[in-house]
Amino acid sequence: MSFADFFVIADILDNDKRLKAFAEYYNKLRINGLHYTNFFAETNVISICTPDHSTHHEATSFLLQCKNENYSINTIRNYGYQMKKLLDFLMLWDMDILDGDLMIMLTGFVDYLRLVETKGTADYPLPDKAIEWAAFEYVPLHKEARTAGKVLTIQMDEYGGREKVPWGKLPSSYVSNIVSLAIKYFIFLKRRTHKYSYLNLGEIPVKKKYKETFLSGTLGNVQVSVFDIKYIMDRAGIGITGSTKRYTALKERIPTVTEMNVFFSSLPTNKRQNTFLFHILKCFGLRESEAANLMIDTSTLPKKLLRLNYFEAIENLKDHLRGDVEFVPNIDKWVCTVVNRNDTNGHFQSRNKSSEDRTIPLFFSQDEFSSLLLDALKERELVMKRAGSEHPYLFVSRAPSRMGKRITGRTVYDKLKNTLSNYLDKESVLQEITPHTFRHYYATYCLRVLKHSVEDVQRRLGHSDKEVTLGIYSHYLHDKNNELEEKARDISDTFRVASKG
Repeated sequence: MSFADFFVIADILDNDKRLKAFAEYYNKLRINGLHYTNFFAETNVISICTPDHSTHHEATSFLLQCKNENYSINTIRNYGYQMKKLLDFLMLWDMDILDGDLMIMLTGFVDYLRLVETKGTADYPLPDKAIEWAAFEYVPLHKEARTAGKVLTIQMDEYGGREKVPWGKLPSSYVSNIVSLAIKYFIFLKRRTHKYSYLNLGEIPVKKKYKETFLSGTLGNVQVSVFDIKYIMDRAGIGITGSTKRYTALKERIPTVTEMNVFFSSLPTNKRQNTFLFHILKCFGLRESEAANLMIDTSTLPKKLLRLNYFEAIENLKDHLRGDVEFVPNIDKWVCTVVNRNDTNGHFQSRNKSSEDRTIPLFFSQDEFSSLLLDALKERELVMKRAGSEHPYLFVSRAPSRMGKRITGRTVYDKLKNTLSNYLDKESVLQEITPHTFRHYYATYCLRVLKHSVEDVQRRLGHSDKEVTLGIYSHYLHDKNNELEEKARDISDTFRVASKG
C-alpha cells in the first residue's frame, strides 16, 4: 500500500471497520526490524536507534533536550520507549510528518497503538532486550488484531450476562500520554530543526483552558490554548470524559503503629545507619532516591564526635549541624530538606523524581530522632575513616567493594529486603513492605492521626498537585465527625496497595 492508502483507511468513520482494515494491512506487512532504545545505566546515556542500528538523530536530540531540562532519567527512558512506537508507525507507512494532515496521522497512530501488543504472552513473547526489536520481521500485533477481530475476550457485563470486549481496547490514559508526547516531539522539531520549521501544527485541534497565576486573585485566571488530546481520542473511537489523568486509590496494607514499632525493635543494634535510614523514610515520607541523596555539611560535625558524651553530642548537633537534616530552634523541630540534585553524571537510580525542593518538619519524637541521628553519624565516621574517603552524602555503604561510597535508591531497597529476611519472622505481615510503604505510612499518619490538610501533605510528599494525593489517599482522609477516641486509633488495620505517590 502507498502513503495515500493510509489516508483512505484513516478516513473510515466506523471504528471497527477502520481497525480491521489497518489490522489486515499490518498482518500482511513484512518488515526488516523496528526501532529500539539504547540505554546505558552507568552513564545515563540514552538514544533511539533505527532497525539498521544507526542513531535516529531527531528523536535522540529530543530526549537529550528533556535530559537537559532536568527530567528524571526514568521519565526519559519511558519517553524513549513511547517515541519508538511513533517512529515505528511512521516507518511502516514510509511517512514523513510534513506529508499530510497531522490530525489524521495522530488518529491513525492511535489506531496503531490499539493494535500492537504491549505485554506479550507465553505463546507470543516480545523481546527481552531492546536491540532484539531490530530483528522483527512482522508487526507485533495482539491476538484480536492478528485475527482481525475474530477472537475476542469474553467478560461478564453489569447484569451478569456474557459480552465480548471490544478489540483494540486500551486504557485511555496509556494512549493519550503517548499522543501527548508525540505532539511535544512535533513542537520540538518545528522549533529546533530547519527541515521541520514549516510544520503546520495548526492542523492539530486546540482548546481554551484557564490557568491560575499568582495574579489570579485580582485579575482572574489567564486563558491559554492547549492541544486537545481528548478530541483526537474521540475521533479515534476512544471516548474519555474530563481529565485523562487518573490515580489509583491506595490498596497496599499499611502497617499499624504497633507493627511499625515491632519492625524497628527487631533491627540489629550494630547497623545504626540502616536503622536511621528507615527512620528517615518513616518520619519524612521520602522516596528511596531522595533518602539516598541526603547530604550534610561535614565541616559542621563535632571534631571529636566519637569521644563526646551523649548529651554534649546531641546539643552540638542541634546547634551546629548543617545540611539537608538540621534542627530549627524557632519551631523546636528537626527538619529535612529534599533538594533536587539531578545532574547528567548521577546514576539513574540516585535521581530524584520531584524537580522542586521541599522542606519537611519532623512530627514524630524529636528525642528519638536525635539519638538515632547521633548513632548513624558515629557509624558513618567509622566507615569513612576505614574507607579513607570523604564526601557530603549522609548514608554510606558498608559493603567491602563499595566501602564509604554513597548509596543509591536501589541500595535502600536491598537493605530493607535483607533486613526483613534476616531479622524478622518469616510469617510476619511486615515481610510484604517495601521502602515505599514508609512513604504511605507517613502520608496516612499525617492525614488520619495528625489531621493535616491534603495541601500540606501534598507539598511534603512532593506531589505535583493535590489531586495526586487525593487520588491515592482518599480512603484515609479524616472524618470531622469522628469521636475523640478515634484520634488515637492505629492508622491502619488497612493494608492497601498503591500506585506510587
